[in-house]
Amino acid sequence: MKANAMSDRSILFISADAAAASKLEAALRLGIDDEFVWVHKEALFDGLRSLQDSSFDLILSDMFLPDGQGLATLRHLQQHAPVTPIIAICHAQDRDTGVTAVRQGAYDFFCYEDLDPASLRKSVDGAMRHAHDEAEKKAAAERRNNARFPCRLAISYQTLEHPILSGQGTSETLNISSKGKIRSGPAVTGFARLAGPAGKPDSIEAGCRRADRPQRQWPDGHDDR
Repeated sequence: MKANAMSDRSILFISADAAAASKLEAALRLGIDDEFVWVHKEALFDGLRSLQDSSFDLILSDMFLPDGQGLATLRHLQQHAPVTPIIAICHAQDRDTGVTAVRQGAYDFFCYEDLDPASLRKSVDGAMRHAHDEAEKKAAAERRNNARFPCRLAISYQTLEHPILSGQGTSETLNISSKGKIRSGPAVTGFARLAGPAGKPDSIEAGCRRADRPQRQWPDGHDDR
């Protein structure tokens, strides 16, 4: 692991065992020149409150706490920090709980009795790098979606060759194409201006008419206002 791999990083460790907290912190700092923020909480409730107040790059948590037992501890942490990697810590007698925790979303697990500092540092570094890569992929996907679907619509008016209802004159439909492009060809969506018996749009049905639209001269001399 590179010497600066955990520079400017923060780790939340939740365990009621103060001696274990000191041992794990010392194991992570061994051989690392750069500093990282280490926050230790003894109860699940205090750890969850820390997650509400601050963001962390990694969570190291004992699976058996005074106020959280087994996989329920993992679920509470995932609910409060869904994108933060979690490494489970347990005793050898609870190894099965650690294995199940990984199957349910934890990045890795370690037992107190056979904890290897080098393996722990490698796992912590891998968890942080994995979280960073996932965040980069998500941001890139959002940029692609924003570039592919700009928030604008193109609007065009198309004159139909024949009126929809009986009478003289022409009708119009409003065409709005998807993805911001004007679609050629016949109108497929929108609404129609209906022609009245006098050869101009009926004043009741022409609800789409705008007051600021320029006048249009009809063959019988009437305009469309």
